[in-house]
Amino acid sequence: MQSPWLGDIQVSGARGDVLESLLAGWWVAPVALLFRRKAVINSGGWDETLQAGQDRDFFISVALAGADIRYQPGCFSVYRRYGDVTVSTANLLRWLENHQRLLQKAEARLAESGRLSIRYRQALARSHFHLARNYYDLDRSRYAQSLQKTLSLSPHFRPSESPAYNLLWRIFGFAVAERLASYKRRVQRKLG
Repeated sequence: MQSPWLGDIQVSGARGDVLESLLAGWWVAPVALLFRRKAVINSGGWDETLQAGQDRDFFISVALAGADIRYQPGCFSVYRRYGDVTVSTANLLRWLENHQRLLQKAEARLAESGRLSIRYRQALARSHFHLARNYYDLDRSRYAQSLQKTLSLSPHFRPSESPAYNLLWRIFGFAVAERLASYKRRVQRKLG
């Protein structure tokens, strides 16, 4: 049995536009959130068809429904994990597919309500780019689809990755930057 340990303390901090942050990939553990009953009802509730990302989807739905979301400094929660396997880490492909679905749902709801602004398109593009990078070593066709989705949402998309990745991207483009990043990941796994 593993002995307990305290990981890094993460403080989310206040967000100017919580919906934009959520669309871009920001996450807060559900245990750290309090909701008024009306906000939950207006959100449409929890999507039980999702097998991963349900908490992010729910919080996005609450924000899309117009809830007044506020940050309260100084309040903390403890997020317990038993081992390294979570819903998010147990099956990366399932995690990616479900996050793709929840982003599509959010984009559709924003478009239906006439709220798919440039800022929200850029935030969605950032999340699709994150998915693309995760797909690269698993499924190159899905990598290409997610990268295409990124660029369709934000044609002038600029990654905000490591300085080395960003330099490679500027000089050689996404394909070469990701190929070299993948090579680096494989070497690190072998050494690690």
